[in-house]
Amino acid sequence: MPLAPTTEAGAPVDPTASPTPTPNAERPLPEAALVLLELSDIDRVMDQAAGDLNGDGLEDWAVVIERPSEAEEPSEYFTDAPRTLAIILGDGDGGYTLGQSNDHFIRRDTQGGVYGDPYEGIFIENGELHYKDYGGSAWRWGNSYTFSWRYDMLLMTRLETMSRYGERGIVECYDFEEGRYTQRAFSEGGWDCGSGLLWEQTITVALSQLEYMPNAWEGEPWREQLPPLPSLGFYGYVEREPLEKHPEEILDEVQREHFPNMDRVDLPWTEETRANYAKAVGGEVPGYFYADQEGRLAWYEGASVMYESFDGEILNFY
Repeated sequence: MPLAPTTEAGAPVDPTASPTPTPNAERPLPEAALVLLELSDIDRVMDQAAGDLNGDGLEDWAVVIERPSEAEEPSEYFTDAPRTLAIILGDGDGGYTLGQSNDHFIRRDTQGGVYGDPYEGIFIENGELHYKDYGGSAWRWGNSYTFSWRYDMLLMTRLETMSRYGERGIVECYDFEEGRYTQRAFSEGGWDCGSGLLWEQTITVALSQLEYMPNAWEGEPWREQLPPLPSLGFYGYVEREPLEKHPEEILDEVQREHFPNMDRVDLPWTEETRANYAKAVGGEVPGYFYADQEGRLAWYEGASVMYESFDGEILNFY
């Protein structure tokens, strides 16, 4: 079960599709709601979505504002303008009140890589707020965030992330309310939610308030509970030459020579997940890693051993 909130999605995106930018809602923001945003002459509402977010039967709005006044000198193609996500709640008297907001969570138009502006839109469905972004070049990534009304506020309850190269890639799903993490692979045939399971586990994470969400391109505190699984590499599904030794033998040799006091920690692979992960990595994967109070030693990217200390030191072996 999730922890109580601290102060600090919907249907999955088809990872093989080529998203198109979501247009602004056709219906304009009501004047009584617009005035609460206190926009300057050069600020603009770039997107908005209407729906009942808090379950009181009244119309609420989610609004994305672009503020060029704070941006550096714009280029020919990009503004690099900060974007604010603001929530406006119906008050029951025909007016509105300003709710939660975040000035840095929505990616700027320069943060999508070669793809361009990564913004894919917001929408409200079944009382939940959804935000999607997408970017990259030959390697593509995408995120789908779901916020739900809990504890009298909007909290992130679900996150899906996609990473692919061509038609092959990985989808990770965090269900923060159910306390589940799932990682799946997809290939040329597209993503089938019922296949390609690579890893799943229970997680316990405090639900994040919308206004305290980190930059969408920085920080993933929810990943801290995941074990050091073998990296799938930058592109995934890498074809590799067979190793002369089994990964466990190589891992054991590095542990004995460099970290003899580390303890072995078994990875609870199922037969299915270990076979699928080995296929994605391009070779066998160990059934365990090593750890102590200082850091962890684990198999990395199908071909080496990595030591990573909890204070940021990284060493590669083999």
